[in-house]
Amino acid sequence: MRQIELPDLDLREFVRPGDVVLVGPSTAEPTPLLEALLAQRAGLGGVTLLLGTSYSQALQPAHADHLTFRASGGPGGARWLAEAGVLDVLPIHMSD
Repeated sequence: MRQIELPDLDLREFVRPGDVVLVGPSTAEPTPLLEALLAQRAGLGGVTLLLGTSYSQALQPAHADHLTFRASGGPGGARWLAEAGVLDVLPIHMSD
């Protein structure tokens, strides 16, 4: 198995333009990976993040310059994205 240290991670090897990346919710949120993705967003070519409940401060409206944000609501850290008008809220019920 190949091991990649986080500072050496080039996400272009794994994430393609137009991909949708599911960000784990709540305590499953991969904060170091998310921060790497946010830092490399300009080189990823139009990626959409599908968000669950986020308790980190990582996601900011300024990141919408190269990313699209979608969620089933605006809980947690996604609230700032919703308030800034950069969060596409999917009209679904979680029970569905």
